[in-house]
Amino acid sequence: MDALRQDLTQFTKGITAIEAAYGADLKLVLTGGNVELNPTTPDYDKDQAELVIQLLRQGRKDIIYLTENPERTRQTLAKAQDALSEANTWVMVQLDLWDRLEKLYRLLFPDDARCIKGSDGCRPDAPVSCAVCEGKVRYDS
Repeated sequence: MDALRQDLTQFTKGITAIEAAYGADLKLVLTGGNVELNPTTPDYDKDQAELVIQLLRQGRKDIIYLTENPERTRQTLAKAQDALSEANTWVMVQLDLWDRLEKLYRLLFPDDARCIKGSDGCRPDAPVSCAVCEGKVRYDS
């Protein structure tokens, strides 16, 4: 049996293909290592079905892995959930420590009213911003 996988990004092609199939009113059927599509309605979109077939070809290995053994897929989800919980804990600790260190920096160097990133400022997509960019430290001009 394959080792359980926790990095779900490796299943992107398979997940995308399965979603596309169900979104196009097509049901996946796994028989003997082959993936077949069965329309769930008589008026399914044949053009969309062709796109799904292309996606299925790209994600065939993932689809088989995800659909042939429900217990393994459930265990994969459970293992990924554990990894996400551990990662979330790590991120929360890092955010707390970052905040505490940035506050200490402002206490240790009260005359430094610059952004920690320099003149460009903190990245807009950063999960944290320094006190300057948050407007908590003012420039004295």
